[in-house]
Amino acid sequence: MNRDRGQALVELAVTMPVLLLLALGGVALARLADARAGLDAATAAAAAEAARAQDPTSAGAAAERRFATVIAPYPVDRGALLVDLGDFQRGGLVRATGSATVSLAFAPLPGLPRAIGLRSRAEAVIEPWRSRVSPGSEFPSPVPVPVRSGCSFGCPAGG
Repeated sequence: MNRDRGQALVELAVTMPVLLLLALGGVALARLADARAGLDAATAAAAAEAARAQDPTSAGAAAERRFATVIAPYPVDRGALLVDLGDFQRGGLVRATGSATVSLAFAPLPGLPRAIGLRSRAEAVIEPWRSRVSPGSEFPSPVPVPVRSGCSFGCPAGG
């Protein structure tokens, strides 16, 4: 019986480092995948925000704010955004390039770097139907929208 206990202890001592390496590697891969998804989402959101802006100056600032807001909850360090507005004409393209670093220092695995750099690219079409208003000019007066009264499908009884 003592011999069986000793054998189980040896088996545990041999397999424990392998299991620990597998667990840390899985956590590192999950962290890397989460950071990659966050960087892709933040870059796409920044490009879309810039494409909806009224002018190039506000487009760059809006893209930066949107990128910072979306990337904040993700496990990245030194997130940066580069926005190419082109000529900023209707139907043109806004190109955004996001970059960030993911720290993997918590998992000191052999052959695994302490940090990995990520890059993401996104494009958005500047909306061709949007009216561009130059800075300092007045916005056009709003068009009145007819309001329907009454209730249509799905109303409670008597409504």
